[in-house]
Amino acid sequence: MYILLDDQGRVLIDEIDYLTGKHYQHFVDPKRIVAINSYRNKKARLKTFFPWYSFKSDYRLVRKGKWLWDLRKNSSLQKNTI
Repeated sequence: MYILLDDQGRVLIDEIDYLTGKHYQHFVDPKRIVAINSYRNKKARLKTFFPWYSFKSDYRLVRKGKWLWDLRKNSSLQKNTI
């Protein structure tokens, strides 16, 4: 599975509001996903795609596992430098 990143490194998510039952799809920073999931009435999931999708040049598909591994690696490096 692949995820979609924009030119600023934000990831496309599917946000579900349990009170209204609506789905919202938008680009957010990875830290924002944790904040959304901390609410009881909302849930944020990474929007995944198969590799045969094509998008405009501002977006790129990245393997979900690789992106998560890079995210963990970069966040641990930032914690060690502080």
